[in-house]
Amino acid sequence: MVNGVLGSFDFTDEEWLGFQETNFEAVIDLEKTMSISQIIGSFLVNQGSWIFCPEKVEFFGSDDGENYNLIKVFSEDAEKKDDKHHVRKFIADFQDSNIRYIKIKANNIQTCPDWHTGAGGKAWLFVDEIIVN
Repeated sequence: MVNGVLGSFDFTDEEWLGFQETNFEAVIDLEKTMSISQIIGSFLVNQGSWIFCPEKVEFFGSDDGENYNLIKVFSEDAEKKDDKHHVRKFIADFQDSNIRYIKIKANNIQTCPDWHTGAGGKAWLFVDEIIVN
């Protein structure tokens, strides 16, 4: 997730982390407080392979790892049919802030929607690189 290598459109390229029917949450420790102004999270969309965009993505920042402040929330209509196979980037731009810990949460739609060939089956959420600037 933080190795600097972006995943391709092929979810088997070993750069993606997949979560089936579960949400994603991660904390990144920058090891020291830094001035940052942007966080980018990349998610794969390949509905034919049961991989859906997250319906909600949240970025938080903290200087102590215990008390987090919400930086940005994104909401998506993740159940909407999307025939494009692509990477959806969520980009949070904000005023320079002193942050050591970054928390990312992404909500999986859990099950494939009624219109999908796998309706009711377990949906996947695939996350790649988290970039901090």
